[in-house]
Amino acid sequence: WFENESIWLHMSYKYLLELIRCGLYREFFDDAQTMLVPFMDPGVYGRSILENSSFLACSDCPDPRAAGRGFIARLTGSTAEFIHIWILLTVGERPFRLVDGSLQLQLTPLLLGEWFTTQEQSTSWRGQPLSLPVDSLACAFLGNILLVYHNPARRDTFGQQPVLPVRYAIDGGPPIENTHIEGEQAHRIRHRECARLDVWLG
Repeated sequence: WFENESIWLHMSYKYLLELIRCGLYREFFDDAQTMLVPFMDPGVYGRSILENSSFLACSDCPDPRAAGRGFIARLTGSTAEFIHIWILLTVGERPFRLVDGSLQLQLTPLLLGEWFTTQEQSTSWRGQPLSLPVDSLACAFLGNILLVYHNPARRDTFGQQPVLPVRYAIDGGPPIENTHIEGEQAHRIRHRECARLDVWLG
């Protein structure tokens, strides 16, 4: 009775995932504001918004105090769906590809301009202090590479007049003025032989 008409997180996330895969990016971001756990009110959700749950009690729950709360009744597939969504948002569906026999890295993120920092941020990365500049967004790539996007225009990376990767830098090295990285440098990233990748959007 408690699970009746509840909102199953893994099914909600499947829906959000398919919005991205079908190219309905604006619809995804509109729905994500109320459907993705990180955007929920922790006081209503009842647990950390960094933690998925099995289902959310809906407004038809016999206990009105439970509406919107996350419950863990069993294992959930929502984490796998979320990771898939996160990969599509941060690097795109196929970041690595073979072009005429040469390996290429071409990032195609789907990011809102408003997600980029508005002031310098201090955090930590792998136990070390990290300072992120204004107009940046950082995440992990391939598990242990720090990927930092720089978006001085603070524009979306999709839709009309998107900003796209135009320059890369590996471990603070000389800039690669291109939309992609190829050859030995792409292999170096693919084999996780670098610690940081900076990408400028323009």
